[in-house]
Amino acid sequence: MSEEVQIKGRTARQGDYGSYSMILLDKDVEKYQIECIDIENFRNGKPVRALALTTTENITESSKKYDSVYDLLDDRRTIFFKTKYEANKIYVEEARKRHKIGLKLLSSIKSGKIDAIRRILIEENKGVEGSSVSRTICLMDATGSMSHLLQKSKNTADIMFKRASTILNENNIDSDLFQIQFVVYRNYCCREDKILQHSP
Repeated sequence: MSEEVQIKGRTARQGDYGSYSMILLDKDVEKYQIECIDIENFRNGKPVRALALTTTENITESSKKYDSVYDLLDDRRTIFFKTKYEANKIYVEEARKRHKIGLKLLSSIKSGKIDAIRRILIEENKGVEGSSVSRTICLMDATGSMSHLLQKSKNTADIMFKRASTILNENNIDSDLFQIQFVVYRNYCCREDKILQHSP
């Protein structure tokens, strides 16, 4: 609000009230899950989709009437940063676990514990074993408008791995026979050999 007051003051002439305009770029509001129809509904005095973060980190939808466009932006921005914060907490926790494994490996190297080093390296670099392999391919959109969701997809991929491993173990199936491959298509301005990339 203070910025608006300054703008009004600088544009005022001879005691008249100044004015200001707000320009919202589609790509900027997309990351807060605000669509053009939401803005139109607000301008027409209609209820707007209201998002809510649940305890399971899922987002539910309902309808809500906002008093101002600021309330809409603030509401969506708050939800966006809450989900991003929760996703980052999971990512940091996983990074902490990997860090501990790295420290354990370094400690074993310094101590010359060959067997411990071998066990860690085998576990961390273990590939797919056996001839009967099940592969799941995940296609991801990494174009510009979806860039804000890529960070969250890291945690989603980790959840997929864990759930798949749990199901395989419950059915006495060797988890090493299961593969997940990620295929990502990028911005259309990329070179032909770069627009579609995939993991091994």
